[in-house]
Amino acid sequence: MYARVFGAALNGAEGQLIEVEVHVTRGLPAFEIVGLPDSAVRESRERVRSALQNSGLHFPLDRLTVNLAPADMKKAGSALDLPVAMGILLAQGLSTKLDLAHWLLIGELSLDGSLKPVRGMLAMALAAKKHGLKGLIIPASSNDAPYLAEHPVIPVRHLQDVVSFFRSPEERQPIIRRWSIRQKNEAPLDYSEVIGQHGAKRALVIAAAGFHNVLMIGPPGSGKTMLAERLPTILPPLRPEEALEVFSLHDIAGEPTDALIHYGLRPFRAPHHTVTMAGMVGGGTNPLPGEISLAHRGVLFLDELPEFSRKTLEVLRQPLESGLVHLSRSGHSVSYPARFILVAGMNPCPCGYYGFDDDVHQCHCRIVDIERYRHKISGPLFDRFDLVIEVAQPLRHTAPGSLFKASNDQNAYTSARMRLQVENAVDRQRRRQSGERTFWNALLPPAALKKVTITEDATRLLETAYNQHQLSMRGINRVLKVSRTIADLAESETIQAQHVAEALSYRPMTWP
Repeated sequence: MYARVFGAALNGAEGQLIEVEVHVTRGLPAFEIVGLPDSAVRESRERVRSALQNSGLHFPLDRLTVNLAPADMKKAGSALDLPVAMGILLAQGLSTKLDLAHWLLIGELSLDGSLKPVRGMLAMALAAKKHGLKGLIIPASSNDAPYLAEHPVIPVRHLQDVVSFFRSPEERQPIIRRWSIRQKNEAPLDYSEVIGQHGAKRALVIAAAGFHNVLMIGPPGSGKTMLAERLPTILPPLRPEEALEVFSLHDIAGEPTDALIHYGLRPFRAPHHTVTMAGMVGGGTNPLPGEISLAHRGVLFLDELPEFSRKTLEVLRQPLESGLVHLSRSGHSVSYPARFILVAGMNPCPCGYYGFDDDVHQCHCRIVDIERYRHKISGPLFDRFDLVIEVAQPLRHTAPGSLFKASNDQNAYTSARMRLQVENAVDRQRRRQSGERTFWNALLPPAALKKVTITEDATRLLETAYNQHQLSMRGINRVLKVSRTIADLAESETIQAQHVAEALSYRPMTWP
């Protein structure tokens, strides 16, 4: 006796449909699963046996063979428990009026037959929608994934519920829930809380408007972390297709975030400097997304940049250029998207006050110690920062009491005002790159850069900077991209000399 149903597994950031074929034949009792199953899939034999018996259903004492196709793809996780159990019942003669070629079954079985949600529900739901399946049968507690995919769903809590639906599908109608991003009026963080630092805020407006990487250098307590944490508040909200992509990655990693789903807030990740390479880019026996993928479409903040492992920092170089991270393991490889704004903060020296001395703090670091500290960041990585800014201690010599009045200043930067500038500049980029998937200035390919309009004065200024300061070709391209963003903020279709001059001011010519 033979039966076939559809399940799903994860293949990197995407769901993969799996044909679960079950063959029951006479012979010595055996239960074999073939098709490159991992330990979790092989252990499903005991979960399925106990779930069937404890649900009052028959488990055959014959020879069972379960094939998971495609057989050359490694299967991991517990999402195939439900299709294996239902395949066994169908192979024993369970009657159904369903066209099983149009339904996807997903769920982990408990020993008592109840169903549990699994990681990657959204990716699997999107795969089902892509292949034209009619609907999903999934655990009732995991409605978020199909809710986002807007796909017909039959939520079930127990194996008996699935059997009842198979026998009488006309008694239950699939549920379709629509989804849209709800704008949130107030953010928990605001740039008005940051005292002073108007120059740094201007640079972060440019970064947000063009998706540019930023390095902030300043003494301890100058506000670098506060500035970085508020960057998502001025970024435009995620578009629906971006929100699905971002939530799918968080779902695969096992940490969904409601704010990403409902309000379109861009992710903000700030890993500790002890993070490993696997934690940063992803990894493990069955590779999961790392911090750079969880920051996809948002911000990755690396505080105390020189304290990170040199190897951990160097693995960022390729994803910063390609927007993808490829993880290879024996026999298979996966890819995860990793397109993020890299924001980093660091002190200028080990003690933190070189170049920022005042009446209270004096730097006593030796030059050799300063060079060793800064050389923890390689030249190629430093070259990938579009904006390098100094963040000094604000308001050192202000009148008494003015420190606490700064946040109420009508001319102070606020997240709402900054976000309005950013959204206007982003709209100009989107219109200019109409029809292109990539429209952020920082992500423009070389072919698109050749089409930008620039004045002769601005061109001469770029050539002078290239010749006299020995900028790399990547460096000159990044200056041009930042100049394009500054022109967008100024509502100018042409890059002018003052735009290039401001872009060059954010790029030190030597390092360290």
